Amino acid sequence: MKKGLGVAGDLLIKVTVEDHPIFKRDAENIVSEAKIPFTKAVFGGKCAVDTLKGPTQIVIQPGTQDGTISVIKGAGVRKVTASDAMGDHIVTLRIEVPTNLTEQQSAALKQFASLCDESATQ
Repeated sequence: MKKGLGVAGDLLIKVTVEDHPIFKRDAENIVSEAKIPFTKAVFGGKCAVDTLKGPTQIVIQPGTQDGTISVIKGAGVRKVTASDAMGDHIVTLRIEVPTNLTEQQSAALKQFASLCDESATQ
């Protein structure tokens, strides 16, 4: 043995990964929540969602309910078993209910609510 090289053996490394404030990991999938405006939930449209690679647009379907899951294919992390395959980014949509309405917005929503109440009793 040469001087200073030591004895051959196993090297053990312990890696600790800290929690991220937005993203969670589930195997190769990334999981997060995104807040969407009440109006997007009702009427649909596009909404920006944060991902590991930056913001991306997702399509919100009209009538989306709180807790709806949207999957962004291939936006997760690399699968351990297949070097060319990626996991998905799973986003739970959370609907933001407005808290500070103008008088005009409040009146419009009250009219909408009364129309919904009428159609429910018919």
